[in-house]
Amino acid sequence: MKHARCITCIAVTLTMTGCTQPNLTDAADRDVPEYGTGFDPADLDPTIRPQDDFYAYVNGRWIEATEIPPEWPRYGTMQIVYERTEGQLRDIIEGAAERDTAGDDEATKIGDLYNSFLDTERVERLGLAPLTQQLARIDALESHEDVMRYFGLALTAGIEVPVNFYIDADAADPDRALVYIWQDGLGLPDRDYYLSDSP
Repeated sequence: MKHARCITCIAVTLTMTGCTQPNLTDAADRDVPEYGTGFDPADLDPTIRPQDDFYAYVNGRWIEATEIPPEWPRYGTMQIVYERTEGQLRDIIEGAAERDTAGDDEATKIGDLYNSFLDTERVERLGLAPLTQQLARIDALESHEDVMRYFGLALTAGIEVPVNFYIDADAADPDRALVYIWQDGLGLPDRDYYLSDSP
């Protein structure tokens, strides 16, 4: 009975171990092929008895064949999926930015936004001018009520504020919605960005 349970556990574990990936040594060229479900028994390491070291038996060959790219502290399926998705998104965005997207409003917006980020000469030329309206609103704040009202306005424009909120399902009762409030960041990574006079 114990032997049958052990075999069942091993079979389930082997089925869930997934697939191996190729040796991805070049961070700029990691085109990972698609795999089906399940696993390939050829990926198991026959030099190791599973009862001695099951982890090495299942994963040893992949570990030996896969170089962790220098930009990752660890590497596995989630990073591979992330990189593949980022590459696909980059291709879509750059494609929208490079081609004539007349008649496709969404693609035009994506391409125009991307190109506006790359137009650093225009950014330098305009300086803070695009923020004039927001800065004037901030200068006009006189009371706590004005500040909270501005926070709400800023949130609709995607501007981070110290107190943020969102509406979501109640964690204890998913049939109703609640307003969640939390302390948010100020947008810059360190207090010295706000307080230091150093250029």
